[in-house]
Amino acid sequence: MNTAMINNLFSVAAEISYGEKVLNGLIVTVVGVLAVFSVLAVLWGTLALFKVFFYDIPEKKKKAALAEKQKNTPPAPEPVAEEPAVPVADDSELIAVITAAVAAYTAKSGNALPFRVVSYKRVRGAGGWSGADENETF
Repeated sequence: MNTAMINNLFSVAAEISYGEKVLNGLIVTVVGVLAVFSVLAVLWGTLALFKVFFYDIPEKKKKAALAEKQKNTPPAPEPVAEEPAVPVADDSELIAVITAAVAAYTAKSGNALPFRVVSYKRVRGAGGWSGADENETF
C-alpha cells in the first residue's frame, strides 16, 4: 500500500463520529459471538448424531451378551440355614501377651515409655487384617 491509500484510510476514519465507531464495534462483537455459538451448535448436533448412530451398537452387544450369560448360568443354589453364632472367647490372655511383647520391645530399644492397654476392639475379618486400613486413625 502506498502512502496515499493510508492517508485516505485515516481521513475516512477521522470523519466517523464516536457513536458510529461504538456501533460498528458492537455489530462486530455480536456477529463474532453469533458465529462462535453457531459453530458450537453445529458441533453439538454432530456429536448428538454420532451418539444416535454409533453408541447404540455397544449397547445392543452388551444386552445380547447379558442375555447369553443369563441363558448359560445354572440356577442359584437354595439358601442354607444360618449356623448358630459362635460364642466369643475371652481375649484377656491374648491382650496380656501382646502388651508384654510391646513392653519388651520398647524396653529393648531404649524407648521405654509407660503404657497400658485401656481398651480393645475386635476387628472384622480373619485375623483382623482385612479392615485394618479402615480402622487407622491419624
